[in-house]
Order: sequence, then structure tokens, then C-alpha cells
Amino acid sequence: MIKLKDILNEIAYPLKKTEVQHDDEDGELMAVTYQFSTKQNNYDVVFYAGTLGYFELTFGLEKQDTAALDTDQMTEEGDAANIIQTVCKAVNQFFDEYDNQIEDLEIKGTNEKRSRVYKAYMPKYINPKYISRVDIK
Repeated sequence: MIKLKDILNEIAYPLKKTEVQHDDEDGELMAVTYQFSTKQNNYDVVFYAGTLGYFELTFGLEKQDTAALDTDQMTEEGDAANIIQTVCKAVNQFFDEYDNQIEDLEIKGTNEKRSRVYKAYMPKYINPKYISRVDIK
């Protein structure tokens, strides 16, 4: 039987893991970066380690002139749902690969409106076996 969730996941953009960073001293996972592209923009989805086992997710447009991400700009591409689904796809892949190293993942919107959107839509696309360890703020 085909589930609606499976159909919706099919409109996520293709995702590619581009970088993994480990601590030089103890080998602990420090950061993992995934990238995807829409018709108009390139995005990075980055998982940063805080304290041991606790990660934060940041995603945004790649800036041409710096290594920083533009996490505030609205894309105005008309496909926010596809972008959110792709970010959730990255969350699922991150957990699939690094599950034993993740205690908790925090996802926080850059403003109140984005936080509401994240809270409303992300739980629909994050794998149920991981959602209890995801804190969407």
C-alpha cells in the first residue's frame, strides 16, 4: 500500500553529503554538511555538534562571497514545502548514518514565523523513530 508520506517525500530535492568534520583530538563528530539545489538557489544543510551528542541544524542559501550561510533570506521560489521536505530528508539521512552519536538535534527558526512553519511541517517528514530526539523551536 502506498502511503501519502511516501508520495510527499518524492518531491524533495536530490541531496548530497559534501563534508564531514571530526575533532582532531578525540575523533568525535563535529559537523556534517549536505547540499541541494533548486532551480534558482543552492542550499547547505549543516549539523553542528554542541556538547557531546547534541547537535544543531542550520540551513540556508549559500553565499557567493563568504563561507557563511544566509539563513534569513526568504527564497521566494514558491516551493517552501519542497525545501522543508528536503531539509527533513537530510535530518533522516543524518540520523540513519550517525544515530549512535546523536542524543538530541535542535532545529530553531531564525524568526517566529519560520519557527511556527517548522513546528507545523517538519514533524510530518522526519522519521517517527527519530522525532523524539528532535527539538523544533
